[in-house]
Amino acid sequence: LEAFGKLNTSYLLHEYNHCHWQPLYANQVIEPLRELGLSYLGSATLAENFDGLLPMAVQKQIQQQGDPGLRELVRDLLTNQSFRRDVYVKGMDPLWPREASAALEQVRVCGLLQQDALDDESSYRFPLSWGEFQGNRDCIRALMEGLGDRTRSLAELHPSLPAGITQLTLLQNLCLLLGRMAVALVPGERDRGPSQRFNAHIAASVAAG
Repeated sequence: LEAFGKLNTSYLLHEYNHCHWQPLYANQVIEPLRELGLSYLGSATLAENFDGLLPMAVQKQIQQQGDPGLRELVRDLLTNQSFRRDVYVKGMDPLWPREASAALEQVRVCGLLQQDALDDESSYRFPLSWGEFQGNRDCIRALMEGLGDRTRSLAELHPSLPAGITQLTLLQNLCLLLGRMAVALVPGERDRGPSQRFNAHIAASVAAG
């Protein structure tokens, strides 16, 4: 209630001042949408998709849940989550582990901070919904040094990291940095032909009435 006084008035009106406002638990959204063909994909807050960032006792409780909706409900209760930003997908088509790993290796990123911005110890502490997480200092420093002022893929970055750093550890720390806007994703080259042909067809249809 104390926090409400600090929020924008328009936000409060939009969120609370209408007859249809009713907060829902995660499973109360996941299950009905699943019946409509939409599958829960994950949190839009990238770092919150890694169970390894949670305390071990919380991880164990979440992993015991077989149902996706119940798993997210337990996660929210144990982390005191009050506001979710979730992504859903129509037609889940998961990659095989090697396919996923190979695709991730091609993800390209660039740094947005100067190296001296990491001199402060607070640069390695990240606020998440359940509390503060201490990032891997060696991995983060090596990652930012490896980027410098260039754009590099994860495959190109990996050799510059300390020995023993797995792809999962790299991804976790990268997502923490993305959340802080210390790094940014760089889109790869795309074939614009299909979209240009589609746009031309739409324009022709509009011109024809």
